[in-house]
Amino acid sequence: MDKNEFSRARFLLGKTQTQMAELLRSSAKAVQSYEQGWRSIPAHVERQVLFLLVMKQGKKAPNSMLGCSKNVLWKSGAIVQPGI
Repeated sequence: MDKNEFSRARFLLGKTQTQMAELLRSSAKAVQSYEQGWRSIPAHVERQVLFLLVMKQGKKAPNSMLGCSKNVLWKSGAIVQPGI
């Protein structure tokens, strides 16, 4: 997950940086750093963000999505996996 995907995910969740930090049990500074590209996004944060997006959509997370965000695209505010 890159900084743009992280920012887009936060936007789709409708959260402020502070609210996102609370959901991720992190600091607002860490969220800001992820979005600015100052810090790389740890795998556990990426998994949590993907989980939150899936839960917001009311779907059960398929195993193939967990830890595999490079195959996940955001299209019209929805999570789409190529080939599905």
